[in-house]
Amino acid sequence: MATVMNRSKTKARTSAAPKPALPLRGSSARPKTAVPSPSSPSDRITELLEEVQELAKRVAGYVDFIADIPKQPGMSTESRERVIAAFHERLVVAERQLCKVQQDFRLE
Repeated sequence: MATVMNRSKTKARTSAAPKPALPLRGSSARPKTAVPSPSSPSDRITELLEEVQELAKRVAGYVDFIADIPKQPGMSTESRERVIAAFHERLVVAERQLCKVQQDFRLE
């Protein structure tokens, strides 16, 4: 009986989660033939910037989801803290890597 209750709680929590990220164009998860090569370097830049904007929207959705965790019923305080801490840790790593890209560009 407890197993059934846990499953329903899991479903309730995961249904509010953002959709899983799709593989990016040119990533190893998608065949290379699925995306034609851009006709010029400026086309590639435009394509990459569009993907960056889409990723920013996804990340904002993940942040919103994490921000709502304290309001979600059925989770222990320890579980909430563990999930939020794991998200925070990964976000800090990503931010440091992005900062490094920006610093490297400014040094060029």
